[in-house]
Amino acid sequence: MEFIEKKAFTIVGMGIDSTVQECPKVLPELWAEFMKRCSEIKNQENEMTQYGLCITKDEKECSFRYIAGVEINSSNFSDDQIPKGMEKATVPEGRYALWMHTGDVMEIGQSYCKIMEELKQKGIKETGTWFELYDERYKPENPDSEMDIYCGVAKD
Repeated sequence: MEFIEKKAFTIVGMGIDSTVQECPKVLPELWAEFMKRCSEIKNQENEMTQYGLCITKDEKECSFRYIAGVEINSSNFSDDQIPKGMEKATVPEGRYALWMHTGDVMEIGQSYCKIMEELKQKGIKETGTWFELYDERYKPENPDSEMDIYCGVAKD
């Protein structure tokens, strides 16, 4: 795990409210629907990169808002360009713990657990903002697949 500073950026995509227990069922469905429609989003920064943004709603209930989306060039984008059934969100600037997940995306929960365990051992508090980065390294259902998980952490 390494720690990096990230500038804020904006994504547009499809969102759902979920819990840790529900996500193995609902997130693949969300991604399948989003991938059918992602070409509707104008002013994409990189058509080969998708994001899974996770914003904690209630820590005790393990509930969150999840958005499957793409980064947009916000300087050339207005809210009336958001496709129907999609939403816009800003990933905040800040310090993030970076972890590379290798293997099937259905095993991503194990990586989240390892990240939380390591942060707890180091006494580092998370901010409640997480995001997944899927780029050319991501290969669905492939054991060699790689993607990055970013966890917002409190600055020292």
